[in-house]
Amino acid sequence: MVIIFFSLFVEVNIISHPCLCGCCLLNLRVEEQQKKALEEDPTVFDYDGVYDKMKEKVARPLIQDREQRKSRYIQNLIKKVKEREQYHDIVYEKKIAKERSKYKHLYDDKDKFITEAYRKKLVERDRWS
Repeated sequence: MVIIFFSLFVEVNIISHPCLCGCCLLNLRVEEQQKKALEEDPTVFDYDGVYDKMKEKVARPLIQDREQRKSRYIQNLIKKVKEREQYHDIVYEKKIAKERSKYKHLYDDKDKFITEAYRKKLVERDRWS
């Protein structure tokens, strides 16, 4: 015996599901609607794809804007860092000079050697001051 239940939306074959409770009938109805929707459009439940497309339209201009913009203040910050390093070096050199003066009497008769890199550093420091 074949019992066919006619709902408002979908015709459901009850042979596969002998239970006639409202919950099972509702589940069957939903499954049938999902099958029909997938037959009509296979991408109907592709929520992530649609969401990604929507967000891509918004995100792409933001990414391009970040690439095109240049920092306004970074050059000034770099200059200040260099100035602070120069000042720090001068203070450090003065500190070492004070320490050397304590032992100057021991090394007065010795030769002093200065490397080329240190000479360049001294020239830069003189330019900065």
